Amino acid sequence: MVKNVDVTMKKGYTNKSSILFTTYEYEEDGTTLLENFYIIGDRLGIFGIYDKDWGLYILGPVFKPVHHTVENVVGIFEQITALEELEGKEVDVDVVEANDVMLKALPQAGFENSYKGVAMSYDLRKHEAKEIPYKIVEVTLDDREYLEEIHQIFLEGLDFWSRRKSLDDLVECLEDGSKIAILLEGEKVAGAGVWNFDGTLNEGEMEYLCVAKTSQGKGYGKSLLDYAANQLALNVTLPGEATWFLDTAQENVNAIEFYTHYGFAVDYYRSSFRRQL
Repeated sequence: MVKNVDVTMKKGYTNKSSILFTTYEYEEDGTTLLENFYIIGDRLGIFGIYDKDWGLYILGPVFKPVHHTVENVVGIFEQITALEELEGKEVDVDVVEANDVMLKALPQAGFENSYKGVAMSYDLRKHEAKEIPYKIVEVTLDDREYLEEIHQIFLEGLDFWSRRKSLDDLVECLEDGSKIAILLEGEKVAGAGVWNFDGTLNEGEMEYLCVAKTSQGKGYGKSLLDYAANQLALNVTLPGEATWFLDTAQENVNAIEFYTHYGFAVDYYRSSFRRQL
């Protein structure tokens, strides 16, 4: 259910348009799932903005083809970044690299390219259950020591984790319904995987996968993938496509080869842009 909370009109960056702010609260069984607001700039296009704890994440723009120009995209972003309400916020934008207009417009609007990723997918319908030769267990909120070990492995092995993530993010993953599994080498955590599944869409996401540097080269990463894939395939109950998604850095050639060899296919390449307001 979507409940409209607030609607206010703001003057745009130029006299040619205004910006309509609409704040929505998404609720399910009385629990707020997400709060966001949308920006609508005159007749040209629509942007979505998610207000995250680390800053703003922009979706869009959606334009009619005739209006999808570098000038219009730059103009809309200038309207957004000029608003007093957003002062001091960090703004992130993801762009499919086939979108030449956005790739040209964002640097002109003061954004810097912060990440280049590869979106990949795996057909869960074709997955055949694998035997797991190692001890893998799922973690709960009560397993604080395991969560701390996972956090340390992610800090050492995932570049973005040290820049934006914390132990609380692992707790939040569990609270939001994601699964976390660890591979044990004796009593030590040698690797971990985090994934989620939306049964209404038949879609899963591999959020994080990392093996400790001292435990790499032993097949642990594949075993964690096997375990997650086995569990995800069991959750597929609806007819139609069933897909498992993930994203990895373009510069991480080894990871791309690893996932491709496992059976993931490249869907598209994307770039992330960032600007501090």
